[in-house]
Amino acid sequence: MKKIAFTPVLNGMSFLKKQYSFIPNMFDHWYIIEGVLNNKNDGCHNGNVVVDQFVDKNFLSIDGTTEYLDSIKCNNISIIRKNKPWDGYVEMANAIMNNVEDCILFYIDVDEFWDKDTVLDVSKFLEKSSVNTLKFMCYYFVGKDRYVFEQNKFGNNWFEWMRAWRIDQKMNFKTLQPPELYNNNDIRFLEKNETFARGWAFTHYAYALEEQIIFKEKFHNHANLLNNWKNLQKVPKGTDCLLSDYIPFRNADTKLYYLK
Repeated sequence: MKKIAFTPVLNGMSFLKKQYSFIPNMFDHWYIIEGVLNNKNDGCHNGNVVVDQFVDKNFLSIDGTTEYLDSIKCNNISIIRKNKPWDGYVEMANAIMNNVEDCILFYIDVDEFWDKDTVLDVSKFLEKSSVNTLKFMCYYFVGKDRYVFEQNKFGNNWFEWMRAWRIDQKMNFKTLQPPELYNNNDIRFLEKNETFARGWAFTHYAYALEEQIIFKEKFHNHANLLNNWKNLQKVPKGTDCLLSDYIPFRNADTKLYYLK
């Protein structure tokens, strides 16, 4: 079966070049959906269009992402734009779904990274199994050198990280935050503990860079996020603490780990 990946992106240059070195070589096709969304529907919090500082006049990126994508000459990459705000995450995802059937589908955000062996193993498993949906654990970075990794806590809440599907016939996402594709009668999935037991996980640099924090503070209406995040980065490596000691997210009472 073909392997297809899709990636929504706005101002993703910090990660896009690395993704370009990996995804087109691992997947038969990569759909990149660029642009801002209107922040009204699933996964959104403040109900407003993202402020002008983050988008150009066509509601596209301002960090070089648009120009970089325009420069790509690759037959197995499609770039989809609307030139006005997308009506939520689900419209972005469904922009590709008319082209998706009889394949393995991965949802890969621009700041999410997989290794080659995991992609291959997951794809082979879904192709042969009766399972059609997989959830995963992720190493969830809250700085360049620090992360959280505990099931049912912030960064790995129970409902998160459904990221791979077997698609036999055309269908549409009902939501994307979190993803809902199959209905309750048709979904057959493995939970995170089951996929992790097979050695499958990915890395998510969700709160790794200051530019991400500046955006998320406004987009998700997280008051004082930037100041709290900066204080978290000052914590000496090896300090035994919880994420909630610095950032008051829900379920953030989870241990902070550090890269060596």
